[in-house]
Amino acid sequence: MIYTERLLALSEYRKLLEELKAAEQYRDLCRHDLAHFMDVARIGRVIACEQNLQLTADDIYLAALLHDVGRMQEYKHGIPHEEAGVNIATTFLEDIDYPVSKRNTILAAVAGHRAEKEDEDLLTKVIRTADKLSRPCFLCKIADECYWPEELKNKSFFY
Repeated sequence: MIYTERLLALSEYRKLLEELKAAEQYRDLCRHDLAHFMDVARIGRVIACEQNLQLTADDIYLAALLHDVGRMQEYKHGIPHEEAGVNIATTFLEDIDYPVSKRNTILAAVAGHRAEKEDEDLLTKVIRTADKLSRPCFLCKIADECYWPEELKNKSFFY
């Protein structure tokens, strides 16, 4: 997973993770930190393996590690994080020399991880599903205050 390793080694990516961690340190709802990103990646990888999907581990991990990178722009400027994340992810993909021919797939997953669309690709579906499944709602101390509809809350773990 050469590109995933390159991303995790980038000082700007690490700086963004630290900034996000500091911004959310008192957040009671689910946090958007490296642990969450890795949960999404691992669940996405399990889904891909179980369903014999033709997705590489590197692509799944990159999309998962980048899917919420726009959160700080949402907090600071009110820009939806999936929109802001595309610009940030584009820069990171350039910085790690990720193949230009494959960048749109990762960027589509970043842009589309919150809402289902008719013509979305497989990676986007996997990341969105893994993102939702990563939340341990059944352990949440403030589940009653969460904005997620009851039917979407994870009442137990699946992965």
